[in-house]
Amino acid sequence: MGKSNVALPDLPPAWNDTPGETSDGWPDFTLPDGQMLKEVIQQQRTDLQNAVDRAQSAPDALDGGLGYAAGHYLAMARPHGPIDFKNIFQGQGDPDRLGKAGNFAYYAIGSGILPDRMLDAGASAYNLYKTMIDPKKRHDVALSADASATAVRDAALAYGAALK
Repeated sequence: MGKSNVALPDLPPAWNDTPGETSDGWPDFTLPDGQMLKEVIQQQRTDLQNAVDRAQSAPDALDGGLGYAAGHYLAMARPHGPIDFKNIFQGQGDPDRLGKAGNFAYYAIGSGILPDRMLDAGASAYNLYKTMIDPKKRHDVALSADASATAVRDAALAYGAALK
């Protein structure tokens, strides 16, 4: 299949589904409520890091707070949670862009705090959930992250790791 002659709109590189996407554009993405994605990421990262710090200082934290942090993170990343922009802003914007913004936030928030494999497992679990509730989705890819998450993964991990 050859390349399309249709020109992509003049958007930052992260909004074009091209290999090797960069974080350019995503942190400055404006959500339908006026918040910038980077603000949501920073707020959620700070909340997650505070939860980790509290858990690590607990005398009974045998795993360094990792289990507590993972639970806290999953509560944030749940369907209709604070970064499920596609559902939160349903009908208020392009669902594909909102989904990618949520996936970018998902990986950026956890980057450097939780292991990358744990983040990948969560993205895969979410895709499995979506596959189970939507009979039109392909079931042969249900056990891996969807294309939207995969497209922004590396750029979001790099962006998140650079945050304090």
